[in-house]
Amino acid sequence: RMLASDPIPVVALAELARCRGLGSDAVRARAWPALLALGVDRPANGDDVYERRASSLSQKDANQVTLDVNRSHWIRGDPALSPLSPVSQTTNPSGPARAKLARLIQGVVGSHAGRSHYYQGLHDVAAILQTALAPTTDLTGAAIERLTLGHLRDCVQGGLGAVMDTLRLLPHLIAVADPELHAALFPPSNRSSFGAAKPPTAMGNDAKPPPAMRNDAGSGDTAEGDSFVVLGVADLSDMEHIVGCHFAVSWLLTWFSHGLDDYATAARLFDLFLASDPLMPLYVGAAAVVKDRDELLGMARGSNLGSNSESNRLDERAPIIEGLLHMRLQRLPALTGAGVPRSDSVVNPMDVEVATAGGDDDDDDDGRAKRARVTVTVDDENARVRVEVSEDAASTPVTHRPVTHHPDGWGVRAVVRAALELHARIPPASLHTVLGVVPDPAGAFASYPYPWLRDAGFEVPDTFWKVGNSRGSKRGPTDAGRADEGVFPADGRVAAAFPCGRRWYAGDVSHGRRHGLGRHIDATSDATSDATSDTNSPGFERYEGEWRMGLRHGLGCAVFPDGARYAGEWSEGHMDGWGMYTWPAPGDAAYVGSFRANERSGLGIVTHADRRQ
Repeated sequence: RMLASDPIPVVALAELARCRGLGSDAVRARAWPALLALGVDRPANGDDVYERRASSLSQKDANQVTLDVNRSHWIRGDPALSPLSPVSQTTNPSGPARAKLARLIQGVVGSHAGRSHYYQGLHDVAAILQTALAPTTDLTGAAIERLTLGHLRDCVQGGLGAVMDTLRLLPHLIAVADPELHAALFPPSNRSSFGAAKPPTAMGNDAKPPPAMRNDAGSGDTAEGDSFVVLGVADLSDMEHIVGCHFAVSWLLTWFSHGLDDYATAARLFDLFLASDPLMPLYVGAAAVVKDRDELLGMARGSNLGSNSESNRLDERAPIIEGLLHMRLQRLPALTGAGVPRSDSVVNPMDVEVATAGGDDDDDDDGRAKRARVTVTVDDENARVRVEVSEDAASTPVTHRPVTHHPDGWGVRAVVRAALELHARIPPASLHTVLGVVPDPAGAFASYPYPWLRDAGFEVPDTFWKVGNSRGSKRGPTDAGRADEGVFPADGRVAAAFPCGRRWYAGDVSHGRRHGLGRHIDATSDATSDATSDTNSPGFERYEGEWRMGLRHGLGCAVFPDGARYAGEWSEGHMDGWGMYTWPAPGDAAYVGSFRANERSGLGIVTHADRRQ
């Protein structure tokens, strides 16, 4: 019913996508473009537009895109049957689907040369998008472009600096959700203040310490009233690889799709991420880590590594334990569905057929293929794997015994539910505020919701997307100029309206973007969209000055919808440099001084309404 409405109630649709998921690709093919606001601020380009632009990408990057797409495990070669689907990498990598996806990625990145850079992992995100969109729409390229300009903008900057800055928030989220697990994974020097209220678990007189903590005599018995503090490897090691959260890089780069084999799981996560703020993948990762707490705590405390190691000293086994933790955190079995092996369980019993080549000394070989049974048995107690091969297996049917079990609370539905609860418990803005972190003004989170989402009617509270603004003019990022594509001619001087009917521009353009001197008028949602209306009245935002590739850059003057005014220097769409900001009436207080990313920063003078300074 939502998708049949005109206009689509995008807020209600986003709530449904977050909490329940969209269910099928038939629904996603219509809902995902709506969540990305395709066609709202400008006509959405068809895939053919991006395919024609593929040649604009450098040959080096184009080759890398092709290599990554050819080895993607999501793509099947025949688009007529199933354009994209999770299959083994042994599948023939050729085919129209792979070639088309490579051209789309090349065209999207090439359309924003200098501002967007291809990274390995973007092809996985693009493959999931095409899986849902390709059969019934021509919007895969437009969807990829929207993500690179929005949620994934930090990933396409040409380096991992912004991604690593975001990952620094992960330990704090784990600390909020599970202080004990946080203390076991991160050393004291890097522990979050959120975990300070809950000390490491104390073991009472009815409990025994894990094997790694017992004395050399091996006695696990304790005197009446004794207690133990459970130490982990993080108390004895700097945990260099865990502290940096390198295990979580792919969470943000690929939205978990690189480590998943089940398309339904990946699609459910994309439902959530497309309908949420850019930090939601971090919350999902934190929730999945906490769901795996028992195994991670056992690893961190050395209690489930077996007893056949050369040493039982936890500090001597620290490098091995850290490596195992890193691999476990990368896999996220609670999300990916990788079960826990049962002790003494048969793993993938199979019959195999081997063609043997006879020799002169082989009297028994009749030249025919022989059948054998291969059985793999996991011995959890001694951390070993036994492989048994028996001939003449044809007479005995293969019996598949249970291999894994899934602890309660695992799976994408449970993880998403826990992530939403964690997000409600400490939203991103609150997390930034408590930690004293100011997001990058040009980054994905500070720019959310993006101009095209606001045009579509998607709104969130100011405290959600703009943090730390009490020090400045209380304004979020200005129009990012992302909607220029397809509106203006390549070069010249124009006077044109945007397709949404609520923005107008008159001035210089270059390469299809506002560039040079120009005047821009933007009507807010409660203002009339009639271009003949009085643009000096409240409800309109006006800017006149210099532009650079679609962004306000240089000297310019702006009048905001509430009547506030700014005249001065701009940089990449933000008030940045020396300028004068005047608050709206009543009062007309003013500030003259230095700005940094829309906020007062450095030297300056505030003149109050009564002329006090």
